[in-house]
Amino acid sequence: MQAERMARLILNMVPGLGPVRFAALLERFGSAASILGAKEPRIAGVPGIGPVLADAIVRAEETTPWRMQCTRAEKLGVEFVIPGDPGYPDALQEIHDPPILLYRWGAPCQGPAPQVIGVVGSRRTTIYGQDVARRLAMQLAEVGFVVVSGLARGIDTAAHRGAIQGGGLTWAVLGTGVDVIYPEENAELAVRIREQGAVLSEFPLGSTPDRRHFPMRNRILAGSAMGVVVVEADRRSGALITARQALDQGRLLFAVPGKIISPLSRGPHALIKQGAKLVEGVEDILEEFEYLFPPRRTGRVSAAVLDAGGGSAVCVPISDDPDEQVVLNLLSSGRTLLIDEIVAGADLELSKVVGVLFRLQLKRHVRQLPGQRFTMSLEERIGPDA
Repeated sequence: MQAERMARLILNMVPGLGPVRFAALLERFGSAASILGAKEPRIAGVPGIGPVLADAIVRAEETTPWRMQCTRAEKLGVEFVIPGDPGYPDALQEIHDPPILLYRWGAPCQGPAPQVIGVVGSRRTTIYGQDVARRLAMQLAEVGFVVVSGLARGIDTAAHRGAIQGGGLTWAVLGTGVDVIYPEENAELAVRIREQGAVLSEFPLGSTPDRRHFPMRNRILAGSAMGVVVVEADRRSGALITARQALDQGRLLFAVPGKIISPLSRGPHALIKQGAKLVEGVEDILEEFEYLFPPRRTGRVSAAVLDAGGGSAVCVPISDDPDEQVVLNLLSSGRTLLIDEIVAGADLELSKVVGVLFRLQLKRHVRQLPGQRFTMSLEERIGPDA
């Protein structure tokens, strides 16, 4: 795997190659390492390559500064991730032009592959738009979604901040190197994102802002998500490029309505007219993903659930999954538990508990509180007269 990772790092730095031509080479040769080891005539014979690019590929190990990239990455703690690595979003492998390699700077990946939602919008925003983006991202993070955005001014910034406020994870996909934060004013936010989430880019370390990079960035943002929410965007906003790419990639598209006299409402309103789902609250997003989880079943009350004073009880849902049932029983007394307490009480590995809690949150059985604390959802609670 390490040889394949280094081969992809080298090929990612070949001018003119790009994800589409790389995909054609990969189909012919089977691996990046095999591409680097192939003779020039065989490489040149792949449609779309030709002799000039083939020569650049053959000489890439000597001509590209990949060793400097390795040294810089090791110093910063940046990872090179490729398909099959925990840090490479699974959904990206479904698009027609997945990145050859991603630079990932952030916290170690833990637990099962996350469910990801994109929240994007205009750099020029209103207070309303920023508040909506922050609230939606916070609520999505609270139920376990990773919120992905682009670290730009405006809606992107609000979305990242909301996810952090919700105690969840957020990814920032950049059109620069992961070590070049643009705009510079978001440098501190990028540090906070890296503490629990990640900053991602397909561009080499040191890459500076380039107008051509941002549409490429947007395809990664859309491709890594199950769906994309657009909050405020005029007709020329890059958020609409992300929205079109999301549709092209078969992702769900959501849009938040705004004032009919505001230019920033024109993008979302146009998307709604074209079939994007209108979002008035986080419930409009969550209900589109209920198909991923078993249907909710009627709860039951047992004597063990009653508290010591007999004043209240909790309706304990029944789950066909034994691990889910163990966690539900732990929370059945109405207690609020830290995730470490749940791990100890359930006698399960942390990664398994994280997945169980995520599923239970989407089923509305459990809710997350600040500080990685969990409790039974309010709707599961019943009074003494029930």
